[in-house]
Amino acid sequence: MLAHNAFEPVSAAKRAGFEIADGDWYYDAAVSGADSIEGREGFARLLDRTEGNGVSTVIVEDASRFARDLVVQELGIALLAKRGVRLLTASADDLTDSNDLGRKMMRQVAGAFMEYEKGRLVAKLRGARERKRKETGKKVGGRK
Repeated sequence: MLAHNAFEPVSAAKRAGFEIADGDWYYDAAVSGADSIEGREGFARLLDRTEGNGVSTVIVEDASRFARDLVVQELGIALLAKRGVRLLTASADDLTDSNDLGRKMMRQVAGAFMEYEKGRLVAKLRGARERKRKETGKKVGGRK
């Protein structure tokens, strides 16, 4: 299991009748949803865990917690699907279901929208920091 907020996917898994072994969840601390798959230690451990041991389902809080970059999202989904692992959200959306072309398109459109929203938020916060820095003459945000 890979989760940002471990409680939502765990409770969703239990409601759906999945069994979760103690400590069998993965988390990428201080990793952005736009970071590459290769840079995610938790995801790498998850992939290692799924290989050859019968893990067939991974549950995430929601698609935006899995990735906020369309290419990263699709690569992560492809890596899991290649291993025969289903990727579900806590609300039971199957992100690895590519049989329905309309559903696949909607997943990709949603991924592109999440990427856009993240970029918009980053730009908005950068603008606010710059305005505050001009007002105060001091660095705003980041390490002190």
